Amino acid sequence: MVRRSLFFGLTLILILAFTFLSVRGCRQEDAPPEQPRETVEKSETTATRVLKPQDLEIGRSQMTVDRSVDASGKPLFAARHEIEIFNRGSVPYMKMRLRIAYLSSTGKILETKHHTIDQTILPGASLGLADIRIDGLSEPAAEARLSIVYADIGSSSQEAKPHN
Repeated sequence: MVRRSLFFGLTLILILAFTFLSVRGCRQEDAPPEQPRETVEKSETTATRVLKPQDLEIGRSQMTVDRSVDASGKPLFAARHEIEIFNRGSVPYMKMRLRIAYLSSTGKILETKHHTIDQTILPGASLGLADIRIDGLSEPAAEARLSIVYADIGSSSQEAKPHN
């Protein structure tokens, strides 16, 4: 007898819960739907970055190594570079990132440094940089190999002037 009344009570609770949820769902369907909120944001345009641009080439590259001594007597080395970059493409480039690999006299890579150039090169123009100084070399390098890691495509406005 106790089992029957317990089963009947649980069944009655389930029927009431089902009825309550059904009625509640019908009432919510009758309510007018909320208007979705639309958010429009405007972002600033950014430059398009080109990795290893094929139309930029390094024409001339010269390096000299400066040696100095710090207060503790430890030798310090710095490299000075003179380079010329040609733009053989049809778009201007700005903010170029150079990779400079310093080599020993046997051709072994001693270390690699990076340098950013913030100037613009128009199509068909060249950019000559006379004094790029890289400090903090651990040992003197016999040679340096330069490559362009990336460059941002610049604006093609008439206001830009070549730097040669």
